[in-house]
Formats: sequence, C-alpha cells, structure tokens
Amino acid sequence: MDRRKFKSILLIITFGVLLFALVQNFSLAWAALGTAYQIVEPVITGFCIAFVLNVLLRVLEGRVFAFLGRSPRRLVRRLLRPVSLVATILLTLGIVVVLMVVIIPELQETILRLVTNMETYISTIEEWVAGIEINGQQLFPARFDWEKLLETIQQMLTAPESGSIVETAAGVTTSVIRSLMNLVFSFFIAIYVLAQKERVGELAVRISEALLPRRVVDKLRHILTMANNAFSNFITGQLAEAVILGVLCFIGMKIFRFPNAAIISVLVGVTAVVPIIGPLIGEIIGFLLILIESPLQALFFLIFILALQVIEGNVIYPKVVGKSVGLPGLIVLSAVIVGSNLAGIIGVLLGVPIASVIYALVMDWLDNRPDAPLFRKRRGGDGKADS
Repeated sequence: MDRRKFKSILLIITFGVLLFALVQNFSLAWAALGTAYQIVEPVITGFCIAFVLNVLLRVLEGRVFAFLGRSPRRLVRRLLRPVSLVATILLTLGIVVVLMVVIIPELQETILRLVTNMETYISTIEEWVAGIEINGQQLFPARFDWEKLLETIQQMLTAPESGSIVETAAGVTTSVIRSLMNLVFSFFIAIYVLAQKERVGELAVRISEALLPRRVVDKLRHILTMANNAFSNFITGQLAEAVILGVLCFIGMKIFRFPNAAIISVLVGVTAVVPIIGPLIGEIIGFLLILIESPLQALFFLIFILALQVIEGNVIYPKVVGKSVGLPGLIVLSAVIVGSNLAGIIGVLLGVPIASVIYALVMDWLDNRPDAPLFRKRRGGDGKADS
C-alpha cells in the first residue's frame, strides 16, 4: 500500500475513534472545554481586543502618521508603530473617559430624580392601572400594597436564611473583580499583539506550514484573509453607524428639548453596535426614562425615534454597514436571529461578520466553478458584482 494512502486511512480511523469517544462522553468533553476556555479566556479576549483596535491602528499608520514611514531616516521610520499604537490607546481611553463623563452625571441625576419622585411615580402608575377597564369592569380592582412588598423584602434580608443572599452578593463581587482583572490582562496582551503583530502572524504561518500541507495552508490563508476583511469592514461600518445614530439622536433630542438627552443618546449609540435589534433596545430604555418624566414627551420621543429608526434602517445602515459587509438584508436579519439563539449577545455581535464570511466564500466558490460560466459573466468574470 502507498505510504500516503496509509497515512490518510490512519488519519481517518483516528478521527473516527476520537469522534466516537467525543459523542459517548459529550457532557464530560463540554465541561472540559469550558474549563479550558476559562483558563485561556484572557488571552482570547486580548486577541479580540487587538483585532478591534487594529482597525484604528491601521488608519493611523496608513494615513495620519504615514509620513513617519516615508522618512529617509531609519530611526524615524521605526517610530511609526510606537507612535500609532500610543495614539490608538489614547484615543480609545479618551472615548471611554468622555462617555463616562457624559453618562455618570446624567445617570446620577436620573437615579436621584427617580428616588426623589418614587412615591409620585407609584401613585401615577396605580391610578393608571386602576383606570384600565374591559367591558366596564376594572382589570385590576385592588391597589398594590407597596408597603407590604417593602416589609417582605426587609424580612428576606434579615431572616436567618439570608446568609445565602450575602454569599451570592460576595460571589458576584468576586466575579466582577476577577472579570476586571482579566480585562486588564487582556488589554496588555492586546497591546503586545498590536506592537508585534507581524511577528505573531509570521509565527502562525510557520506553525501552520509545519503541520499542514501547502495546499491546505494556501486555502486556509485565503479564508482567513476574507474573514479578516469581512470582520474589519463590519467593525468599521458598525462603529461608524453607531456614532452617526447617537449624534443624530442627541441633536434631535436637544432640538425638541427631550429630557435625559445625553444618556439616552449614548445608550442608543452604544446599543446600535448590535445589528438591527440593538437600536430598538436603546430606544425602549429611552422611552421608559422619558415616560416617568412626562408621558406626552415620551409619546413625541417615540414618534421622533421611530422616524430616526426609519432613516437609520433605510439610509444609514445600507450605506455605511451594508456596503462594507456586502450582505442582503434578509441574511443580516437571519444572522442576528441565529446568532442570538446560539450564543446570546456574543452571537448577535459575531453573527453578521461570520455570515458575511460564509457568503463571500460561497460567492467565491460559485465564481470559480468551471460549469457556471453564465454566473461568472453576470458577475463581471472576476468575482465582483457589476455596479
């Protein structure tokens, strides 16, 4: 038997045995995978942060500080990466600080207003609920006993069994501290990866060439290049769309003098990072924040935000994100739904770029099929759609 065929058969048998063992012990394997992920989570998060920040780093290196790379002096050329990296970090931290400066005072004022006027809000809600009638009969004839609810909560906190609540609070605090520490470690890992990204990429290529056949490496490199372009375009377009939507929301709210303009606009912009359903979440929260202030203004805000949503869905998103990702609207919506069902908020964020990669690979495969000349002709013969 040929040695190559023997190795192929051996690999197939090994893969079959491993697959059978995985199916037989799926729960144990899944638990082991979860444990392994928790160990390497800061590293994975660091690479994800580096991938996102690399979009800004490339812009700064290619446009803002490109003159450093064209300098005849070697020392000046070597400053291109450090200067661009420091500028990337400062810009990122500056955006976070500005958002916090805007959000924290507004959030503090909103919470203080809620606490101060809580009794009035409760009375208004009770009157509104008591006024709901169906066929002449009150839907909720009895008033809610808020004092009894507060007494029940107090008894729960002071009961001997409340030790479990304290333990839960301590566990949540420990988890938050651990998450913050992991985030700091991930940020430093991201900085190192960005500073040495060429060396990291070269090492990955050398390892893949040592372990895989040349044909597989070339195909894998092609797929990863397409994935990188799709993810980068998606991140750029989605962030640009979120900034535009947040700014338009803030300007409109200031013009119509809606309350809590800053915090609601920031919420709308931040949640817009999540495709399609993200802006809706921010708009609902904003509507509720205005509702407790003035139901009439909340109604006008709803009309305003729905009009802005129409503009965002038909003008901003197709122009800014749609072109960068290159996906039909139906596939974008399906990717968001499937991603949310599979992996929650992470699935929502990654669903669209992953779908764009799959879409690009399918289109590339169709373009290069030898038995589909009409399709290639319709798309211009080079895999790009005619404009």
